[in-house]
Amino acid sequence: MNFYLTIMFVFAFCALCSYDRGYMKLCGNSINLFLFGILLILLAGFRYGIETDYWSYARIFKSSKNPGIEPFFYWIINFTKYFLADNYNVFVFVLAIISIPVKLLFFSKLKHPLTAVFIYLCFFYIMCEWNTVRQGISVSFLLWSSKYVKERKLLPFFILVVLATGFHISSIMFLPVYFLCTGSISVRKVAVYSICFLVLKYFLFGFIRIQLISFSASFLDSTLSEFTQRLLVYLNDDSAGIITIGFLRRIMILLAFIILNNKRIFTNVYFNIYFTGFLIYVLFMGNTVLSSRISLAFEFFMIPLFADMNIKVTRKNMYILLCLFALSCMIFIYTLMSGNAVPYRTYLML
Repeated sequence: MNFYLTIMFVFAFCALCSYDRGYMKLCGNSINLFLFGILLILLAGFRYGIETDYWSYARIFKSSKNPGIEPFFYWIINFTKYFLADNYNVFVFVLAIISIPVKLLFFSKLKHPLTAVFIYLCFFYIMCEWNTVRQGISVSFLLWSSKYVKERKLLPFFILVVLATGFHISSIMFLPVYFLCTGSISVRKVAVYSICFLVLKYFLFGFIRIQLISFSASFLDSTLSEFTQRLLVYLNDDSAGIITIGFLRRIMILLAFIILNNKRIFTNVYFNIYFTGFLIYVLFMGNTVLSSRISLAFEFFMIPLFADMNIKVTRKNMYILLCLFALSCMIFIYTLMSGNAVPYRTYLML
């Protein structure tokens, strides 16, 4: 555990120092971002047996035919086998090289890239790079697609979403973002929409779930049977309570941004995307797996939401920023304790 905590505190220290101009040369330059990136790639690429999906992907890699996963991911499997090595450890490293640098390059364009890396480490790194790696790769391309939402360029946006969908089918949910997430929204509308979706969740989620199960069952004998079986497993999960930890976490993120931004009307594309994901999460909150998976790509935009914000260095803003960093640290520690990442294991030491 101390190994992970050391990394977390170093990332947090450098991110906080980057808000002070006096420390910018020490902690706010691209060299630090590059070094952090190398560390994250090595941790993901050389891991062994960490998180549940590690062995699931090992079985997929060793399979002689496509077991029903998205085509682009399967192409990477074939590329690794035929052009590099028929070795699962090599494949894991290839995934890390594909997924992480694309995200870090996007973070480097933000106003506070080290804050972006710190939030990414605490909230998403273990989930997306050590567990749900297909969705982790797809999110890399969805991050870049937001650039073309802001620039109103439909074709490159569409290409990136299609590319992301080729790695994880949930990315297709991102297509409406181009049309829905460019306007302005007031704090009052944020509150009204949140309450309305909470009401819809309690009255309509059961009906929506039944309809999705019925619709999905009709594809069990089709070429989509593998995907349909996974979806049915997700739909039959009833583990969520009335109010989930994920819901409370998302509420705190919304409140932190609203207070830091100190405006009544937002025209921030990142906020619109994040809030859309929040509403999706709320609507499917009766199902832990489904709500988390569908909204994950949208939740990722909390990173540029805070890391690209012009924050005035005032006592109030620093308190809020410290609270955000403290929440991030708690999320990271909770993720470590709830999985099997401790201690860190690498095949280089076997």
